[in-house]
Amino acid sequence: MEQNNNLEPDKLQNQNSGQVRVLSNAGYPVTPFKYILMSALTLNFYSFYWAYKNFTVLDPTPVKRPRVLAFCSAIFFNITFYWLLKYIEEAAARQGKEIKLNKGFLAATYFSIHFMEICVARAKMGNFTTEIVNIIGLALDIAIMMVPVSAILRLSESTEPPTPADSQFSNTNYVFMVIGGIITVLGIIGAFIPD
Repeated sequence: MEQNNNLEPDKLQNQNSGQVRVLSNAGYPVTPFKYILMSALTLNFYSFYWAYKNFTVLDPTPVKRPRVLAFCSAIFFNITFYWLLKYIEEAAARQGKEIKLNKGFLAATYFSIHFMEICVARAKMGNFTTEIVNIIGLALDIAIMMVPVSAILRLSESTEPPTPADSQFSNTNYVFMVIGGIITVLGIIGAFIPD
């Protein structure tokens, strides 16, 4: 029997309060502060987690294993970013709300940023140049991702009842932020060490 992702919302356990929060068809709303901090301090791995959660809820494709499909979509997020933007627009239309995203431009820009980072890393331009390009790429990536993050927030506010945005940091979030922060600091220190 096939399963429709939109009919089975995902449940999240808030570790700080012990409350179970059910995600509606509005996706996985997260506050911009949490998204920016988590993305910056987890070397942008949080954006893949955020994408996975949204693909799980928003992808209308009826499949037997929606989490597997969502995981694959998140892993190849540089390519599937366009479809996530499309799913956000479709979810808004189902709720009678109009959200228009410049999907082509955003997806091309997002892909170009990651392609540029790969090219610089392969060109072996030096540790310092590579680190600067990575930091600029991360900043541009987060700036672009603010568009769908904001769209999901607007969409979640229009649901009945409104879906609260995730703003709490769990112990797991702190662990990943500390590990990512240490790796980032080591990368910056390593940039000043000559080849």
